[in-house]
Amino acid sequence: MSISATLSSALNRLPDLVAIQVPEPSNLALFAMGIVGVMLGRRVARKPKNADQANSQD
Repeated sequence: MSISATLSSALNRLPDLVAIQVPEPSNLALFAMGIVGVMLGRRVARKPKNADQANSQD
């Protein structure tokens, strides 16, 4: 019996595997950068526009 025949018979005995789709790392990185951008945008929007003038009036 050859090695390839032994290997193929062993693989035939394995249970059927179910493929699961995993997102690519670049997709996750783009999603994370978008979330960070939204958070920074909200932080900038909440600050007073004339922060230097507000501090000098105190």
